[in-house]
Amino acid sequence: DWITKNTIWATGECTSAEIDELNILWASMRAMERAVAGLGQTPDMCLIDGNRVPAGLRGRAIIKGDAKSLSIAAASIIAKETRDKIMRELALEFPMYGWERNAGYPTAQHLTAIEKYGITKYHRKTFGPIKGKEMKLRTIDGLDLRGKYVLLRDDFNVQIVDGKITDTFRIDSSMETIKYLTSNGARVVICSHLGRPKGRPVPEMSLRIVAEYMNIPFVDDCLNKDFMVNMKNGDVVLLENLRFYIGEEENDDEFAKKLAAGFDIYVNDAFAVSHRTAASVVGVTKFLPSYAGMLLMREIENISRVMEKPKRPLVLFLGGSKVSTKIGVLKRFVELADKIVIGGALGTTFNFANGLPVGESLYEPDMADFALQIMRDADKNGCEIFLPLDKGVGKEFAPNATRVNRDATQIKDDDVIIDDGEKTAQRNVDLLADAKTVIWNGTFGMAEWGDRWGKASFALARALAHFTKEKKLESIIGGGDTVAALDACGVHDDMTYVSTGGGAFLEFIEGRELPGIKALMK
Repeated sequence: DWITKNTIWATGECTSAEIDELNILWASMRAMERAVAGLGQTPDMCLIDGNRVPAGLRGRAIIKGDAKSLSIAAASIIAKETRDKIMRELALEFPMYGWERNAGYPTAQHLTAIEKYGITKYHRKTFGPIKGKEMKLRTIDGLDLRGKYVLLRDDFNVQIVDGKITDTFRIDSSMETIKYLTSNGARVVICSHLGRPKGRPVPEMSLRIVAEYMNIPFVDDCLNKDFMVNMKNGDVVLLENLRFYIGEEENDDEFAKKLAAGFDIYVNDAFAVSHRTAASVVGVTKFLPSYAGMLLMREIENISRVMEKPKRPLVLFLGGSKVSTKIGVLKRFVELADKIVIGGALGTTFNFANGLPVGESLYEPDMADFALQIMRDADKNGCEIFLPLDKGVGKEFAPNATRVNRDATQIKDDDVIIDDGEKTAQRNVDLLADAKTVIWNGTFGMAEWGDRWGKASFALARALAHFTKEKKLESIIGGGDTVAALDACGVHDDMTYVSTGGGAFLEFIEGRELPGIKALMK
């Protein structure tokens, strides 16, 4: 309000080509210099509008007002001081905001967020700890593997229905590393888990079915070493479910030591479990030289590349069943994303928090206060939140329930929400038009039940595939249910990158240090 009442505006623009030639900071400076030229006199303050325009990026120069009311974007010209000197002064007076590290990328919210002396904490949106280039991991590239016994941790925790594997994505994704190891003469022994047998053998959770799919030998006890003496260079076998032993999930040193016995090298290629402190993920690294596999490196590099320097606007689509499992992501992304679209049962909880009826649906009433706080934090940080406008409801939670579409304000007491509604689905698709980076985790309904209750998820998947193929945006997808929705639409291969991780994907984009990755650092 202060700025609106006390300023006169002029704008200047730089082209997309200039943004590519320079970095975004200095391209912004050029836009501001052109804005200043348009004013014809020295401004008191300069701003960069964080939203790109068709021509490139817009800078704004402001005349009138108090020069002390300094925005972070006042980078090159104010009181004839240089950008570097200003940033040094700001860093001394307000060190908690990290000016030297993050200077130069404000958002349009500076117009309403001027704080003390105009210094605002809504500085450049950066992903902080997620620095893939700084993750100096030991990798298998160039290793002498011939004749070496390699313990390879993969994640073959696949869905099995009626004795058949319904989704081979994780298995297929692991093949690059397996082929590299075997082609270089390694003797490869794969270990993995399946399901939650809680430290006891459960026949339905045996990995034998995976070995049959891969057409490789199977060893019915993960601690059995007898077979190793007969292995030849290039051989590969699969061990039985690690979680048949309680020591796996407890990261028991004795179990880890027994698992590692007889091997020369350990390779972690299981990004999807690298957020766990399991014996096969962390414990074995105490006993063996340990390296990152190709899939693990590919996950880190692809996700980090987008997270470190996302093209903006950055839009997060977040669905699934529980707000409580995505607290960290929400807290992190209200500071990082330009827009967050909340759907599925998460959206139901947020609607409940805002006083809307939810019928007999899945939601978390005890998370209502947190939901409201997230919305306040988002507003403070210049991040737009989008909630469901309508819902697809039935009278029972069942795949064959009759679907009715209702406005979010008109949910009846006996309604069961099973999907986001048609207006919401279209709104979500429309939001892709000006997005440059999209991250999606969690479906917006029971997509696994097919078209009737997967409308919102499938509409987003198909639209996202279209915009990605047209090179209008980059799309990063994580989470098993979300990947299954892509598969159901036949658009899996159209995305920029599809992660094998669920919980690990969420924790990684939060900026957390994953134990399995930390154990491989040089």
